[in-house]
Amino acid sequence: MTHRPNRSTNRSPNRSPWTAVLTVALAVLATSCGASPPAVSDSPPPDPALAASPAPSQAALAEYRAAGDSWRLVAFTGDQGGHCLSVEGTAHEGLPECDFEVTEDAPVNAAIWAIDDQDLVVYGRVAPETVRLYAVQRAGRVPQALHRDPISGEVYFATFIRDRDIRDIVAVSADGRRHGYTKKIEDFLGHDE
Repeated sequence: MTHRPNRSTNRSPNRSPWTAVLTVALAVLATSCGASPPAVSDSPPPDPALAASPAPSQAALAEYRAAGDSWRLVAFTGDQGGHCLSVEGTAHEGLPECDFEVTEDAPVNAAIWAIDDQDLVVYGRVAPETVRLYAVQRAGRVPQALHRDPISGEVYFATFIRDRDIRDIVAVSADGRRHGYTKKIEDFLGHDE
């Protein structure tokens, strides 16, 4: 009886070189399809918290016509999460300020912006206990509107002043106490003229 070699275990040493190349290529492909480590990148992976963060919230609280322009008082959440306020004109870029600190003894805090040689805007925050706000000018007391930000709940205001005619901004609390902002206004006007 003649013995025939089992083809599955006994291979001929004279097989074609292409078979060896194909066998090696298949082995490399099989290894790379699941057993290889992940690719290394020089750049850090994206921060999922940044990718998922929404655009800053904002609310237009009031509109004005002053200094030859249309203006909006805008409250928004800043990049660092602060409560910010800006007065923006159609022809003037806004000047944002954030985190106006108010206390019981200093219930009004504001920024003052000289729009041009004649016009100023005073804008800021008042304490929640404030029930009225007025500007003191040559002509007397000029009532100012208060605007509650629906995002933060804070109360803001803005007043446009012609010919730098501003002496004070006064916050009045429910119990009748009055607190002014005279010192900062005087400092601004004294250094700005």
